Amino acid sequence: MTREAKKVIRQSQILQEQIETEARERPEQKDRLLDAARKVATATSNMIEATRECESRPTEAESEMALRNAAERLANVTNETTSEQQARYIMERLEEAAKATAYDSTQTIAAANQAKEIITTRSSVELLVYECTQTAEHVPKLITCIRESQQAKTSEEKFRAQSRLIRQSNEIVSPATRLVESSRTSINSISEPHVASHLHETSSSLANSLVKLRTALNAAQQLNFSQQLVYSEALIRELDEYLQDTQRMAHARQLHPQRGVTASSACTKLMSTSRHVGSAVAQLVTAASANDDQQHIGASAVELAQNLRDFTEEIRDVLSVRSDVNIDRLVVSARSVVHDSGLAFDKVREKAPAAQLSEVARQVANSLRQVIACIPDNQHVETAIQEIRKVSASTPSKEMDVRTAAQKLVESTSELLLSVNQPQHNEAVNAFVGSYTNFHTAVIAAIKNLPDMPARIATTELLEKAREEAISVLSRSSLASTDISHMQELAEESRSFTSTVNQLVDSIGGEEPWQRECDAALRQIQAVRHLAEQATVPVNDDSYFGSLDRVTEEARKLGEAMTGIARNAKNLDTSSLCTSVRSSADAVCRLAEAANQSAYLVGVANPRSTRGRAAIVDGAALRRSAQLVKQVCDRIATRNYSQEQLLNDTTIAAKHTSSIANMCRNASERSVNVNVKKHLVNSAKELAAKTSALITAVRAHDTRPTPETEAACTETAAALKSATEQLEHFIENPDFAALPGQISDEGRANQRPVLSGTRQMLDASAEMIKTARSLASAPRDSAIWQRLADNSRDVSDSIKGLVAAIRDAAPGQAEMDRAIEFLQKLIVEIERSAMDAYKSPNTVKGPQKRMQQQVGHATHALEEKVDPLRMAAKGKGEDLPHCVEDHCRTTEALVMAACQAASLSPDSATQAEMFERAKTVVEAELEMMVASRDAGGNQKAQEAHRRVDEAAEQLKDALSDMRKTVGKISSDEGAVEGLVDNIAHSIESTDSAAATQGTFADVQTRMVAGLEAIRSIANDMPYAKPEVLGGLAVNMSEKYRGVAMDARQAITMLTNPDLSHRLKLSVQKLGNSCIQTVKIAGKKRAYPTDTRISETLLTETKIVVERVEEVLAALHEGSKGTQACINAANTVSGIIGDLDTTILFATSGTLNPSDAPRDFQYHRDVILKTAKALVEDTKALVAGAASNQVGII
Repeated sequence: MTREAKKVIRQSQILQEQIETEARERPEQKDRLLDAARKVATATSNMIEATRECESRPTEAESEMALRNAAERLANVTNETTSEQQARYIMERLEEAAKATAYDSTQTIAAANQAKEIITTRSSVELLVYECTQTAEHVPKLITCIRESQQAKTSEEKFRAQSRLIRQSNEIVSPATRLVESSRTSINSISEPHVASHLHETSSSLANSLVKLRTALNAAQQLNFSQQLVYSEALIRELDEYLQDTQRMAHARQLHPQRGVTASSACTKLMSTSRHVGSAVAQLVTAASANDDQQHIGASAVELAQNLRDFTEEIRDVLSVRSDVNIDRLVVSARSVVHDSGLAFDKVREKAPAAQLSEVARQVANSLRQVIACIPDNQHVETAIQEIRKVSASTPSKEMDVRTAAQKLVESTSELLLSVNQPQHNEAVNAFVGSYTNFHTAVIAAIKNLPDMPARIATTELLEKAREEAISVLSRSSLASTDISHMQELAEESRSFTSTVNQLVDSIGGEEPWQRECDAALRQIQAVRHLAEQATVPVNDDSYFGSLDRVTEEARKLGEAMTGIARNAKNLDTSSLCTSVRSSADAVCRLAEAANQSAYLVGVANPRSTRGRAAIVDGAALRRSAQLVKQVCDRIATRNYSQEQLLNDTTIAAKHTSSIANMCRNASERSVNVNVKKHLVNSAKELAAKTSALITAVRAHDTRPTPETEAACTETAAALKSATEQLEHFIENPDFAALPGQISDEGRANQRPVLSGTRQMLDASAEMIKTARSLASAPRDSAIWQRLADNSRDVSDSIKGLVAAIRDAAPGQAEMDRAIEFLQKLIVEIERSAMDAYKSPNTVKGPQKRMQQQVGHATHALEEKVDPLRMAAKGKGEDLPHCVEDHCRTTEALVMAACQAASLSPDSATQAEMFERAKTVVEAELEMMVASRDAGGNQKAQEAHRRVDEAAEQLKDALSDMRKTVGKISSDEGAVEGLVDNIAHSIESTDSAAATQGTFADVQTRMVAGLEAIRSIANDMPYAKPEVLGGLAVNMSEKYRGVAMDARQAITMLTNPDLSHRLKLSVQKLGNSCIQTVKIAGKKRAYPTDTRISETLLTETKIVVERVEEVLAALHEGSKGTQACINAANTVSGIIGDLDTTILFATSGTLNPSDAPRDFQYHRDVILKTAKALVEDTKALVAGAASNQVGII
């Protein structure tokens, strides 16, 4: 340890000397540089003292800890003093990588356009053209950003250009990666060898450029962008001038729409960017008020700045295509958004109090609502919302009883949901407003007849809640009309609204409980009827068999409840009948949800369909909890409570903030964006802290009521409300919403029996409840009893039909039968190709190298698909058709490339080995398909799961053997492209999450072993014989692949977003260094006597060793808490041993006191004090273990 410390000291002294030299060369920066040199010198001096202390007392933990602390301080000071140089170097690397990516993308698109006319597979052509179009949209923007970054003169221009460059680089990665994959897939279908070779070369160059871009981009995203706060005034001024210019051009009719922009798309994008701005403001405000993480604050500021730019551009697009928009009103509202956002920048820069930040966020939200209200499509809804806000007892309405009005309101709500994206949407909105007005006035009239004042107050508060929920339903329907991803939240809002309406009807009373319960059940059923019309968005996370089990379970409960209705009606047991009716309504609603999920899964299971995505955050549930928390905070803030109510309200708030915090933590695990993960985690912590402060204040007030404690309650309640509001604004980000699936025509046809069965079940259940309601007035009417029996039979038949329809649509079986037959034919094809190659050997070596690389690409692609197929076969049957089709397509490409590569090889042994490897892969794939067909995606088929796992491991082994064989052949021939592709593919994989298996300690152990192997290989390479270098390069490639696979799991397991990003970046840097080392090793094999190449190889291997150390350091940082626990456990074990020894001496009567004897009371006090401290430390340890590694320490 001290040896490494001395190395660090020497390097820091060199850094100090370099800074001092630069200070002499740059007089204008002399003071700043000398100050930095002094800081480094001080930290180095502390490090030297700690090292000497550790050398003099090597066995003491205190000296070792002091050395570690000194090293950390030196590292922090070094980073601080060199941050500017590091940032400049990182951005230069990003510019270079972006430039290479733009060039290679252009070349690949050109090669693809040249090849598309001679590609024999139609699906490959369509996919290739689509990916070319998608990538081509980003290339000009990226080139513009690179040019702006290079030409920027001032620091402000440089910062703005670099921020844009980071964003555009991030946006091009995904389409360019898909372009590479589609190009590689299409190569085997190209009839002209030279065209295929050109596309292969350009796509390989693009793949290598993307690897460098990923690493440079991840490094750039770690920079501190808090300068955005400094440059915000210029940004706001620029955007305001842009909007004024847009206003002048719009009046002069000089705005011309961009290519592809339509009236509908422009309005949709404007609403989306508006929500992005609102979410970004909430993120910035929360980041500024919650912590001092300057990197997070800077990233949030940059995101807001970029969203504001998009917002102003969308304003111009809307004005260029919509002639029915009030130009002045829209532009004035947009300028208000910009100016209010500028105020948010100012407040954050000035470190204003949280209350001021929250007020600014509310101003931005109001300005955004005004912008959305300017869109003609939304004006009708805005008018409807204003009408609902104005409804009062004096509002003209139809006279009707509350029950009838409630029924009409629920029906109009259901019609509103069904009319989204339909021409009759405005009529449905009008009907909803009319129904709500009638209901509201009916309830107000009924409230006057309630017997006591508390009941009137409670019902009035419930009515106001219904008003707010009605407004929320209208707002969400407006969003859903332009963005279908809001349908799920709209359904949740409408269901909550229906529940409130039922509560109001119950509170009013006025009829028999029997009839009231039946009416409420009918309204609940009406509220879920839209679920039987379409299924494009996932309702929950259930798989096909999970959803089928849920349908079966809810059907059983519905059957039991319906039986209870008949039995209790016959016995005239009103209380039990009400319970049965309530249970049946709940079961019908849950059954409809489960059936809708099943229909969705059946639709997206079709290979031509595209699966949607559930929302990252359950927005409806979070908003419901947030609403309750805000209501409690309002009551506390207005001091409208009794002592008992205060305690009850605080308990309610604590319950719901805990629920919100759990939602945030779950959402952070689903997100891959570092800033989003960090914000969600911080929001959960802030809510917990604010809730804890409120509870403490309430307890103090309960113990000793004083004006001071009451003021503390009010203040903490306001803080909690503010934090809750900011989180509500943040989750409005469209990126968090559910994405609807793209259901093919065949998928919709598969859905119809399930949706039809759902409708029949709803109709039959509603009819039975209506019949049961009739029994209240005529309990002995035989005709009604006969109708009830018929209804019961209809319910039973509809349930059986629904379950049968879902079972009949079980996905994957037909596709797997076809796949098995296809794989059997492939085996025959391999054997035929082997015989043909044996009969007529080939001596031409032209495209052999390219075909070997194609084999490597296909092998990597198929390896990535093994685990998805395994997971689908064991528990996600709806994914089986897609997985099976992907496997068949990739296996065919692998076999074609392997057979061609083997046929082109002049070596008979190599030929035989390649054919054998290909046949082994297909046979393993065949076993995998058979095992997957037996499992079918059923979670309960445990025996079949074991066979699936075995088949998956066999397939992985077969693919590993194929990859190693190709790598060995390529290496023996002096080619390293396959090894480079292997490492590049592994680097790419680290950007995606992986399913976790085992513990972090297990993953860490495997990673450390792999990293040590890479370090050993790197140390051996410079001194190895040229003929051995090929094998070492293959081993390095394989070891890095293992490290990258484990790193994906480690990144997912780490709870600290910054640390997980650091680990990912260090692993990617190691991969890039391994690529350079493998390339130089290939050159040394070709030119073994070239001393410059040998020196370069030595340099590159040293860099690899340094990168290994970086990864190990990140891993160590991720397990600090675990290591602290291990050290503490060892310490405790030593204490226990000392106690055992002490007890032994005391028992024998030979124990002597260590110092002057004291009385028992002294020792008793010490023991009690220590015991209490131990209890508190144990509580803190438990809390830390539940949070993160730092918390454990």
